Amino acid sequence: MIVVCALFTTGISTILGLARGALEHFIERAPKKGIAMTIHRSQAKVGHIQYKVGLAAMKVESAHLHINRSIDILENYVQRGELLNQEDFVRIQTDIGYAAMLCSEAVEIADGRKRRQRNSGFEQIIANIS
Repeated sequence: MIVVCALFTTGISTILGLARGALEHFIERAPKKGIAMTIHRSQAKVGHIQYKVGLAAMKVESAHLHINRSIDILENYVQRGELLNQEDFVRIQTDIGYAAMLCSEAVEIADGRKRRQRNSGFEQIIANIS
C-alpha cells in the first residue's frame, strides 16, 4: 500500500506544480491585460480579479497542505517499518483526491474563460490537470 500511496503523491505533486504555474502565468499577464467591454486596462487593478486570484492561490495552498499531510503520514509509516492501516490509507486517498480537485478549480478560476473560448497556454495546463 505504501508504494501505491507514494505513486499518488508523486502524481499529485505534478498537478500542484501545474496549478502553481498557471497561477503565476495569470499574475504575470494581469497587469498588461485589460478586460473586454470595460474601461479597465489592467486586470491587476480590478478588485474582482484580485479576489479571484486570491481565491485561486488559497486553493493551491490548501492543496499543498493536504499533500504535505499525506506525505507526512507515509514517511511516518516508512520510518517505523509498518504497513498503512486502513484509516490512514483512506485519509491519504481523500487528501490526494481533494488536492487534485482544488488544483483544477484554481486553474479554472485563474483562466476565467469558457472552455470553447480558450486559445492560450492555459489550454494545455487545463488538459493536463483534467
